[in-house]
Amino acid sequence: ITFRYVENWVAGRGLVFNVGDHVEGFSNPLFVLLLAPFARAGCDLFAVSKALGRAATALEAALLVWLTVRATGSTLIAAAAAALFCTDRVVTVWATGGLETAVHALLVTAAFAACVDALEAPERRVRVATALLFAVAVSRPEGALFFVLYLAELAVVARPPSRPWVRALNLFL
Repeated sequence: ITFRYVENWVAGRGLVFNVGDHVEGFSNPLFVLLLAPFARAGCDLFAVSKALGRAATALEAALLVWLTVRATGSTLIAAAAAALFCTDRVVTVWATGGLETAVHALLVTAAFAACVDALEAPERRVRVATALLFAVAVSRPEGALFFVLYLAELAVVARPPSRPWVRALNLFL
């Protein structure tokens, strides 16, 4: 579905599945935007999306290592966690399936990492966490729920007068 929308869009027929039928039928606008330049260059979108999935999964594994080292202080535990993650059948399937799932998972993990970092330096990191959570929200429809959870967390953890959750909401909107 996504590939057909992208191909029609870059061919100048509009962001449609069927020419003349203006119905929004994809749920991953960010992935559509990511694939468009590759479609314009004439690349095989399935191969590109599989490569994006593999790259996103590798970056997500790196983020998981960073988060694990940060939480435990142990590179051995982090290496074991990364090995378990990278050899999980479901992770492998989504990394190579050609869908937006791996990119979405990377964005969720990156947003979580930024949120963890924001707890220690909310003045510096709210913008980064909010930008990543916005990307999560436009990568899949349920992504906006992560931002709602982040706002709730900021409202509970942050103390006035800084109120970073208000700035985050303003940036997101």
